[in-house]
Amino acid sequence: MHNKFYLMKIILSLMKGFAVLGVLHFQCRASRLPFDASNLAMTYTALTSLLILGDDLSRVDKSAIINAMKYLQKDDGSFTQTYQGMESDMRFVYCACAISYMLNDFSGINIDKVVQYIKESQSYDYGIGQGPGLESHGGSTFCAIASLYLLNKLDEGLLSKDKTIFWLISRQESGFQGRANKPPDTCYSFWIGASLMVCFSYLLIIVYIIPFLCLFIVNYSYYKLKILDSFEFIDYDQNYNFLMTTRSFGGFSKWPGSYPDVMHTYMGVAGLSLMEESKKLDPALNISLKARKNLLKCVFKSE
Repeated sequence: MHNKFYLMKIILSLMKGFAVLGVLHFQCRASRLPFDASNLAMTYTALTSLLILGDDLSRVDKSAIINAMKYLQKDDGSFTQTYQGMESDMRFVYCACAISYMLNDFSGINIDKVVQYIKESQSYDYGIGQGPGLESHGGSTFCAIASLYLLNKLDEGLLSKDKTIFWLISRQESGFQGRANKPPDTCYSFWIGASLMVCFSYLLIIVYIIPFLCLFIVNYSYYKLKILDSFEFIDYDQNYNFLMTTRSFGGFSKWPGSYPDVMHTYMGVAGLSLMEESKKLDPALNISLKARKNLLKCVFKSE
């Protein structure tokens, strides 16, 4: 019953014409709803939530989402999270690529501009910042690498794959830090780890050409394709032990001795998942394998 309630809330928000690009805040007063801006990050969250809840996305107005995204890409290739929004950086590039991938339609983004933006955001140390000229950061490096992976442009988009791998591996002290000379932080066990991790196949072409084979692979084997194929170079024990020091009161905190919060609890569990200490997930989309299988079945049914 609860799942159906949440599904309807999400689906209604995704069927609102141009406002399809965001999830309306249903807890707000009704008088505020017409002025709520649609949001790229919340659209990504809504679609992944639907997949996690087992929905087939058939009631989502997919063309409205794709068409609306065209208004959010800037001339430099980046995206804003809302129409005429002030912020535009690598976070929303990732959201746009992930949304396009989940809807199996990349016509709403200029791929060449996205790749160029990512190239220009790579720093002298071959980490990747939120934008050109900005400091290398673990979160934005993940967003860039995952975006290139989903676009099938990884080789084209990274200036030096080996040097980027070196930058990522160098972020481990005990756990992982997000930037050089910063303390380790729970969430980077996922952001850095997922960038290095091998991933499930995302080649939707297989679904079209050999749908049965694709479903067989998804259901019966842990079929892997490489993102950067270097996760085995991390120190598993050090990372695991660090994560255990941030666990308290049933959740994970940012640092040892801090109070836990929902975001770092999820990221802690996701980091453990990459080391197969928890249920496996698809790092490129940051969803469970169960949700991943649901996505592949949805694509198959839509054809």
